[in-house]
Amino acid sequence: MNIDYNIEHKRYAHSFIVTVNTPFGDEDYLLLVDDVSNEAEISTNRGSVKFASYSLTDSSFSADFKIDTPMTASVSLEFGKDSNSDLFFGTVSVGEFVKTTLTAKRHQ
Repeated sequence: MNIDYNIEHKRYAHSFIVTVNTPFGDEDYLLLVDDVSNEAEISTNRGSVKFASYSLTDSSFSADFKIDTPMTASVSLEFGKDSNSDLFFGTVSVGEFVKTTLTAKRHQ
């Protein structure tokens, strides 16, 4: 999946490239987090979702938010830093029945 990684993200204090492992292949997302406004945004080339319910530390991130596709679904996103590398590993759950793994790395 192609994402415009050059989108305006200067106002965000933290940014991550998140790769979700799906049965149909890997999908990339750009996760932006702003400590000042307490707002986060996850973007793809198809659009973005903003949300305010998240937790961010130096070594972990977690969030629960809703996405609107043909229907509304709840999303739970969690990842933690690997102590031996600069990568983060975790899971994403969509609704009650879909749960898959992800990797993330800091972006700029």
